[in-house]
Amino acid sequence: MYLLNNIFQELDGLTDLDKLYLALAEVGEDSYFNSLCYGLSITSLQALKNYKPEDNIIIHPDEINTVKEQIGNKSFSFDELAQVLECNCQVT
Repeated sequence: MYLLNNIFQELDGLTDLDKLYLALAEVGEDSYFNSLCYGLSITSLQALKNYKPEDNIIIHPDEINTVKEQIGNKSFSFDELAQVLECNCQVT
């Protein structure tokens, strides 16, 4: 399993953006992906972990803190999540 504490561990073929999206999708918060990446320049799980939402006007600080908690309290197997996402995309 991929732990948030081992954030710098590399997985073959997955970028930091891939991992961020997969983690958001796994906790049901993938709708925040564009706002986090393009609005707040959060492009990795480490950047999300380190982000302080106090001065944010794009997403309410409580919402960001909720997303951070949901992701920070989980273990992820990104290889498995990527395969599930790939299968779901091929089916639709």
